[in-house]
Amino acid sequence: MMAMLFRTLLGMMITGAIFLVSPCWLPGKTTPGCPQWAHAMTALSSISFRDRVNVNGPRVNLLDLCESGTLPEDWQVYLAGIDIGAAPEGNTIKTINMENLRIYVRQLVESQGLNPDQVAVRLPDKISIVRRKQIISKGQIEEIVRQHVLQATMAKPEDVHVQAVGIEEPVIVPDGALSWEIQSPLHDPGSDSTALTVQFFVNGNRVLSSRVVSKVQVFQKVVCAARALKRDEIVGADDLRLLRLNVAHHPERFRTEFDQVIGKRLTTNVDVNQPIDTEVLDKAVTVKRGSTVMVVYHREGLSLTAKGQAKEDGTLGDMVKVMNMDSKKTLLCRVVDPHTVEVVP
Repeated sequence: MMAMLFRTLLGMMITGAIFLVSPCWLPGKTTPGCPQWAHAMTALSSISFRDRVNVNGPRVNLLDLCESGTLPEDWQVYLAGIDIGAAPEGNTIKTINMENLRIYVRQLVESQGLNPDQVAVRLPDKISIVRRKQIISKGQIEEIVRQHVLQATMAKPEDVHVQAVGIEEPVIVPDGALSWEIQSPLHDPGSDSTALTVQFFVNGNRVLSSRVVSKVQVFQKVVCAARALKRDEIVGADDLRLLRLNVAHHPERFRTEFDQVIGKRLTTNVDVNQPIDTEVLDKAVTVKRGSTVMVVYHREGLSLTAKGQAKEDGTLGDMVKVMNMDSKKTLLCRVVDPHTVEVVP
């Protein structure tokens, strides 16, 4: 019993020295519950190893190195339970210390009650471990950014154009189920570009963080000046036209319907064909200070009227002070139209 335990422990210690090439492999270990079968293993005449191993997952087990089809089923299960280290990254290769592997396999066979001299171990000159990889092209990255922009702006697909800049080589990640998350983009007005960080995940595990700089264009028909407009002008329907422009970085500042602009006062000059920015719009003055208005007072089904004088400017719906010209009292009224105000109870 002591000899058997010693051989098992020795085998586990040797596992940690199987891999040679940096980055260093983690010490190998046997999956809990699988250091040794509780019953006798099937007799084994030979075990063959491959010279090149392609793996999918983040870890490598001993069965990955073997020609598994030549092994009995119980040996396949047993070897699959022996973890020998982390798989290489998607664009690297790891190799095996062949002498250590030879010693380890001999100890492993002996630990299962078999004579290692009667088991032919077929080893190649070199074993290379490669993790299957997938390539994310520049076009795929542009589409990832484009879909992000579409969701953020609710624009039509044909109105969004993305060009990634500074990406000379494709992104390489391990094979598996690919997903990603995008951090909030940062716009650089000076370069007309958007920088964002894409976090790539394979099988739910983050494998790469990539900073992507893109030129993003979002085209939309927005309200523009049909002629040169002056400061303090009240915008009319004949003053406007719709033009398809790039509004990628400030879509909230432009209007898409004439009704959103008509009747507003301009706070600055606007050139012909220039989009009318919401920052240059002010509410049109409906009632001017000093103007004469009709004051309407509603009470218990009755409507009373009187002449009044506006004491301040106001637009539709605004609350303004109005003096009753008969009583000389100042009332708080709501602007109804250019000639009418309503007393607020």
